[in-house]
Parts: sequence; structure tokens; C-alpha cells
Amino acid sequence: MRSNEERDLANLKSPEEFFGALKQIGKECFRVLKKKRYMALIIRDAYQNSTYIMTHARVADAMTDVGFSLKGDIIWTQTGMRLRPYGYPYAFVPNIIHQHILIFRKE
Repeated sequence: MRSNEERDLANLKSPEEFFGALKQIGKECFRVLKKKRYMALIIRDAYQNSTYIMTHARVADAMTDVGFSLKGDIIWTQTGMRLRPYGYPYAFVPNIIHQHILIFRKE
């Protein structure tokens, strides 16, 4: 899921670079957002190099580190996706059919 856009976070080389860049964006959002206002982020967990990455948890931690309060996690299931037994019978590979809508507030 890469693009030719230079500023596309999907083009970063590692999850650490991705989360670092996202935290910088969070700092800027916190700076410009008025007090008592909300920010919502839609993010999906990932499976890379045989490792499940709980992206939503890392993003929630990063945004609370910059000052936001986490107010909710809404799970949006993509009902059009079919479950498939990836890797069967040799390994378990999750079929990620949901996204997290994280709700933050600047107190």
C-alpha cells in the first residue's frame, strides 16, 4: 500500500518511522485544535513480517503522549470482506477485517 506521494506515511521504511511521524502530526493537531474539541483517527491493525502490530494501541499511546485524552475506540467491521484461512495448515495468519476509530479530546 505505497504511493508515489513523497509525504505518504505508508512509504516510510519501518513501523518505528511511521509511528514517529504520526506522533509529530499528532503534536501539530494538538497545537491547532481548540480546547474541548475532538479528533478522530481511523486506523487499521497490521500484519507484517509474520508479526501482528496493534497499530491502534500504539497510535492511542502516541496521541496521549502529546496531550490528547483517549475518549473511545469504535470498531468498524468491513462486512463485505470474507474470512479466509490464510496460511492454513502451516501457520495462522489473521484476516484483518476491521478498523479502529479512535476518538481523542483536547482537554
